[in-house]
Amino acid sequence: MAENVADSVDGARSIEDSILRDTEPGTWTYWFRENILLWVLKDPYGFLYTVFLILSPLFIISAILSYMLYRDVEKREKDKKRRAKKESNQARARGRSKKDN
Repeated sequence: MAENVADSVDGARSIEDSILRDTEPGTWTYWFRENILLWVLKDPYGFLYTVFLILSPLFIISAILSYMLYRDVEKREKDKKRRAKKESNQARARGRSKKDN
């Protein structure tokens, strides 16, 4: 078991070395590799927690906006049906009035 832990630590170090290789300081890839990828490698659960913490308000806002859109679409469909029914009743009433004359 100790060998597996040592192998995983060595594997993580080799991944870090391969990530940091061939990068020039001052570029965005260097910054990304230096900050974000090493953070993910060193503390994956902390990274996921932070990502979910940042994204959860956006999910809530998305749910609220989609519910508002749903209500608006339903309202428009009801209005459209009501108008169609009203127009058909008016057309029938006009047809009756012409027949009466």
